[in-house]
Amino acid sequence: LEVEATQNRQTNQALAAHLEALRSCLTTAFGSVPLPGTGELPTLETIDSYMARLHSLILDSPQENEALIATVREIVGRLSVELDPSKVR
Repeated sequence: LEVEATQNRQTNQALAAHLEALRSCLTTAFGSVPLPGTGELPTLETIDSYMARLHSLILDSPQENEALIATVREIVGRLSVELDPSKVR
């Protein structure tokens, strides 16, 4: 059980580090994309809520946010190329 607990701790630490790296990457990538209506820009502290609001805006009003959708697609496309899949577990 001790070995399993140690492995779980190590896995949790790796996942937490990966999540922080993703948050940092997303904050940088979307750092110049203000949310329509509020002008909010993401920070490391707000990236989770920023992404949730961005998702809602796109789903709720796709026709009104076509330019935003194009920007998001471009950013996500760049991120897909930049991320090293061998580091994602």
